[in-house]
Amino acid sequence: DSDAKLEMRFREYDKDNSLTLDKEEFRLYMDSVLSVLGKRKFVEICQALYEETVERRAEIKKAFDSAVSERLLEKVRGANRILPELEQVCIGLLEKKADVNFCDPTGTSTLLYAIDKSENTFIGQLLKYKADPGLHSKEYDCAAFRAS
Repeated sequence: DSDAKLEMRFREYDKDNSLTLDKEEFRLYMDSVLSVLGKRKFVEICQALYEETVERRAEIKKAFDSAVSERLLEKVRGANRILPELEQVCIGLLEKKADVNFCDPTGTSTLLYAIDKSENTFIGQLLKYKADPGLHSKEYDCAAFRAS
């Protein structure tokens, strides 16, 4: 019931029907969300979502080898061009449980480094291993932006 109310309120505050809210629309919408849920319930929901996200990320990390993930990132970051030989090495690292979405301290992922250095076949392989093209670096750069 509250989901339907929130959806109705969202549409009510989306004045330009863009299915997104600009800053003022968002402020007004959040005021209405708080009036429906109450501040305490809203904080509880946000905390639960945060905890779920942390748990999900921890479970995902368990499936990968961090040392192999770091090696994959280093190989791609250090290359001027991803040639077939290096591509095969990288695929081998992925097969050894490298996390294709592992990021360096700048928040840059393997896919973001590879996007300007490789052929579409390698990019396709990274995507097959579930590389996230929407993953942003700390400078708000992402592979989806670069590829477009």
